Amino acid sequence: MRRLQHANRRFSAAGKPGWKTDRGKIYILLGEPKSLRNFNSLDIHFPAELWYYQGLEGYGLPHAFHLLFYQRGRIGDFLLYNPASDGPWSLLARPDDYIEGYALALDRLDLVDPELAMAAVSLIPGETVVNFPSMASAMLLQNIDISARKKVEDRYARVFFDDKDIVEVEYSAN
Repeated sequence: MRRLQHANRRFSAAGKPGWKTDRGKIYILLGEPKSLRNFNSLDIHFPAELWYYQGLEGYGLPHAFHLLFYQRGRIGDFLLYNPASDGPWSLLARPDDYIEGYALALDRLDLVDPELAMAAVSLIPGETVVNFPSMASAMLLQNIDISARKKVEDRYARVFFDDKDIVEVEYSAN
């Protein structure tokens, strides 16, 4: 309940409650990141936040990973970035930057900050990927959705199914 309240307080945007935003959903699922870094270069790229998580292996997630959020067009809420579907040109502010190709878009981001450029290719620190988006990052984003179901305690359901053939009836007549 505390995460939900915090998400609503901190991540509400564009008339949406915080729990309906990408950052709010991730905060509710995974909690506070170990670290958070803001990127606010108005000339080259849109505002972005890089969240770092560690120690969530119990939910089928890598030992350490980043999540990148960006504010497309500097308007509205921050969106969760997917290297495979968004690409580094989605982070660039000037229209002419993103039509010139993947490698050039990465070079432009690398000039601003190498960590931002690396996260644009892969959300998994240390993963070696050259000028091509990481499919492991796409799988990570899918596994985050699945991790929510792994967190749910299902013992009550197992007990329910163990006793499904047992019927108890009480009858009272006055």
